[in-house]
Amino acid sequence: MKTENCTNKKAASSAEIAYAIERISAGKELLIGFDRDGTIVPYADRPENALLDPHVHESLRELSIKPGVLAGIVSARSMALLRGEFDYQRLFLAGNYGLETALPKQEPVVNDLAAAVGQSMKEVRDKLASLARPEINAIVEDHGYSVCVHWHTVAVEAREILHHHIERISNQFKDLLLRAQPTSYEFLPKIDWDKGRALAQLDQMVPAESERAYVFIGDSPPDEPAFDWVNKRGGVTVKVGSGSSNTCSQFQVADTTEIAKLIIALTEAKSLQR
Repeated sequence: MKTENCTNKKAASSAEIAYAIERISAGKELLIGFDRDGTIVPYADRPENALLDPHVHESLRELSIKPGVLAGIVSARSMALLRGEFDYQRLFLAGNYGLETALPKQEPVVNDLAAAVGQSMKEVRDKLASLARPEINAIVEDHGYSVCVHWHTVAVEAREILHHHIERISNQFKDLLLRAQPTSYEFLPKIDWDKGRALAQLDQMVPAESERAYVFIGDSPPDEPAFDWVNKRGGVTVKVGSGSSNTCSQFQVADTTEIAKLIIALTEAKSLQR
């Protein structure tokens, strides 16, 4: 899903964004998706140290039980991790950018094309394991249907070794996509997929009983396809972070604390509607 270049974001408070969401969703169902890391969970030095605040989780649960609200997470993290920390009885979950999806109270569904390259992904994981040795010190994060190698922990003098190793492995697996991020690499199934398509799939999985409004909140380039999908449907999009990078989100907030406030504000507003 291609996204247009745009820089139309507006710095806004959680109250302003809550008002915008209420305005577009009045008298409609609301489908609202949140990225995890950097959006509702602050970044940490290591992925395992980026922990979900129980108060934020409880606020999400309260929002999700409001009539006409379908809320959940669309993340690069694995479905196993998401189901371990979020209430999957109340929230929809989409792991691996939506290659794994689960509606509330339902078992996860895996994209057929992603499942078909499972053996290649296993072999890549095995080949990447050596990068976690102390002399390299990369973080190899296994998401099941994708693998992420974080290299911000790698000493400068060892980074060339890592980059060459990643390139060699990528050349061996033509059915996998190598995606370079600012301080990490991701190996994913080489299929036409992104968070925008994940939202479209979730939207189709739950037939709307009335007109539906859409919201997505994220913080990084992989969230842009979701912003684009929501914008094309007249929804509200929010980017977390103070950076000035190109984005198609309509609003921007400084950090995850503003999103915690937004969730509470939306829950309170939905309570007043009934």
